[in-house]
Amino acid sequence: MRCGAWVPVRARLGYLATHLALPLLWHFLLAGGLIYVITAVVAAVPWPGERRQPPAAKPRRLPLPHGALLWVGVVALCASLGEGAVADWSALFLLDATAASTAQSTLGYAIFSTAMVITRLIGAGLILRLGTTTATRLAGLSAALGVALAVLSGTLYPVLAGFFLMGIGYALVMPLAFSRAANDPELPPGAAIASVATLGYGGMLLGPPLIGFAASVITLHYAFALLGVLSLCIVLRAGALAPPTAEP
Repeated sequence: MRCGAWVPVRARLGYLATHLALPLLWHFLLAGGLIYVITAVVAAVPWPGERRQPPAAKPRRLPLPHGALLWVGVVALCASLGEGAVADWSALFLLDATAASTAQSTLGYAIFSTAMVITRLIGAGLILRLGTTTATRLAGLSAALGVALAVLSGTLYPVLAGFFLMGIGYALVMPLAFSRAANDPELPPGAAIASVATLGYGGMLLGPPLIGFAASVITLHYAFALLGVLSLCIVLRAGALAPPTAEP
């Protein structure tokens, strides 16, 4: 699991700082000091030297997925667009769609990221029990239901429940997409993962500005509904993430 496990902690600290009306200067000084201490401790760890390897040849083109991996990248893109949008717009959405206070508006991303961490911790067992395709379909349905709950409800707690369901839904898609890429029968694992990551992580960069652009046209409330359409695309193309030797 990547460093996203720290996201709930950061979100809760943001809520605490806002709730206590902590001045911005002190907020950044305390956060910077904490990061410095953690970095200094980690930097002092004697990491083992890496084996020398010949430099890899530079790719001649942008590593975009093709063939069967194209749909794997598209599914990853749908999930990462939603993840990036929630990360950057959940607080403003709560302020716009509910009567949430400024402090309460920070809870959306905290709950969303907490759901993602919990789901990834138990995700391996779920995938073994349900199978890759079924797990992906249920993930897409959870995300779609969460979007519907967030968009159609006008009160704080149902919207927070929607963010929780979205976190559950998005949590498994990216790991499953990379797992499928690593087991591609036609490309080496490194090239396959890089091609899927181009769309997957690209979605995290594109999601916030795309939602912002849509919000300027149809309001933020309805712009979030577009995430539901992307979640349904995950459901429809869930079979793309199945292992190459398995029947979707």
